[in-house]
Amino acid sequence: CPVESNVVRHSSAIRLPRNSHLWACRGRLLCEMQIFAGLDSIERLPAGGVVTVGNFDGPHVGHRAMLARAREVGGGRPVMAMTFEPHPTTVLRPQLAPPRLATREQKLRRLAACGVTHLLELAPTPDVLGLI
Repeated sequence: CPVESNVVRHSSAIRLPRNSHLWACRGRLLCEMQIFAGLDSIERLPAGGVVTVGNFDGPHVGHRAMLARAREVGGGRPVMAMTFEPHPTTVLRPQLAPPRLATREQKLRRLAACGVTHLLELAPTPDVLGLI
């Protein structure tokens, strides 16, 4: 993955699907990442892709290795990440919630730089976490 500080949201006249974002690094286009929110969005994700699940608050070296493996296994198919925003512990045990390692925007940039093509972002609500 490129150095995160060099990765920025790219604005251009290119027409993109709804919820799509282009990311650029040092002026070069990196990738398009479509962002979906909520469980209702699952059906809109492409079939046949490789899915990774995690909070990805970083993403640190382990996350980058997992995403690299997903790209390798996928062989060109979409690489999807399902993540929570914010961390689920903020609902499950707020007093034990870990500090953020990155802002949401930084997390998005880093995931795009690591080749994630589709991101499913879930709010850690009690119904999503199966607490009700």
